Amino acid sequence: MPVLSASARSRLPDSAFAYIDSQGVRRLPINDAVHVRNALARFEQVTFESDVARERARERLLRAAKKHGIVPLGFFDGQLRKERERRSSASRKGWPRGTVTFLLTDIEGSTRLLERLGDGYARVLRDVRGLIRASVRDAGGHEVDARADEFFAAFADASRSARPVTVDRSSPRPLRSRS
Repeated sequence: MPVLSASARSRLPDSAFAYIDSQGVRRLPINDAVHVRNALARFEQVTFESDVARERARERLLRAAKKHGIVPLGFFDGQLRKERERRSSASRKGWPRGTVTFLLTDIEGSTRLLERLGDGYARVLRDVRGLIRASVRDAGGHEVDARADEFFAAFADASRSARPVTVDRSSPRPLRSRS
């Protein structure tokens, strides 16, 4: 990477930096393609004063990448990963701690049901998950994960835990509870 001397850096206009903090410190030079690539790589190492400042710097950096014909796939991947981690962490804040009760559900015979229903299985899965989510929420539980036909929740109080729900399409009453 070409060295950007202190005097050369000081001669650059503010527009040649992705981020300028409230003290006037200019960070992440984006004056050429090499520095844009470096700024993309170092973006997560910068401490921003606010989410607004971070987003403004991100937008300036992406505009500079576009100007220099850089497709920042690694940057996008890192941004998506960080956002997923942030959301996951935020959603766990209210989760129970200490002794907890777990609820694990499964659609019994789901493979046969999928073969029988074909594309209609997606609607059944959506409906079942909706019922379980509502039961868990109403009982004060917290959804941990939902994959395929499985559902995982946690409760701080065992006496409030939701009862599992199963789907039996052959029954006149399609939903029944089983302990």
